[in-house]
Amino acid sequence: MLEIVVVASSEHFAGQTSLYARHADASDLAAVLDGFLSGCSDRRSFELGQTDLIGYGNVRGTFYCVDTKGQLALRLEISRNASNAAELSESCELLIRLRPADLDNFVSELREFGAAGRVTASLVPSA
Repeated sequence: MLEIVVVASSEHFAGQTSLYARHADASDLAAVLDGFLSGCSDRRSFELGQTDLIGYGNVRGTFYCVDTKGQLALRLEISRNASNAAELSESCELLIRLRPADLDNFVSELREFGAAGRVTASLVPSA
């Protein structure tokens, strides 16, 4: 198992959580996203992490096509379970606009995740 920190931000909001994932989850996610945009109705969803582990969280996301010009979006839900009875669980939902090249770079990084010392994979929207 790996402890992964997910940090995400949109134009207006940001969220962060820590979660546990299997070593294979990065390559599994890359396989889900590989070949995305086979058509404008293409949607790819994923989920990582746990919904019941104290002090940790999960992420759920859906990649989809916004228009016929190749604009993409990621609807991302990030949550974190409370660490103790005095805390509240937290969550946020983000809409992140992307270009196909942003997703291609992310998929490449996911495939390399854990190999040759790579410990990050970043989905950074183009300016």
